[in-house]
Amino acid sequence: MRASGVDPRDTTWEQDAVYRVYFEDEEGATDEWRLTAAQDVGEVLDWARARSGSRTFTLYVEADRASDRAAGTERGLIRLL
Repeated sequence: MRASGVDPRDTTWEQDAVYRVYFEDEEGATDEWRLTAAQDVGEVLDWARARSGSRTFTLYVEADRASDRAAGTERGLIRLL
């Protein structure tokens, strides 16, 4: 891992995050959720931990990027945890 200082003025936009939580049980069965209007990632983590029980979970944030597709954007996921 590498860490470096940044200038916070180098960004031109910010948007509210949309999260996805994918739960998985011991047998590999999954249960996927999309979370919007969360105050912050801490709220999402609290939500996921409260519902996980014996399941593990992976946390993602949705990200869109421009593409050459007719729709204009492609949706992807950035893994957070």
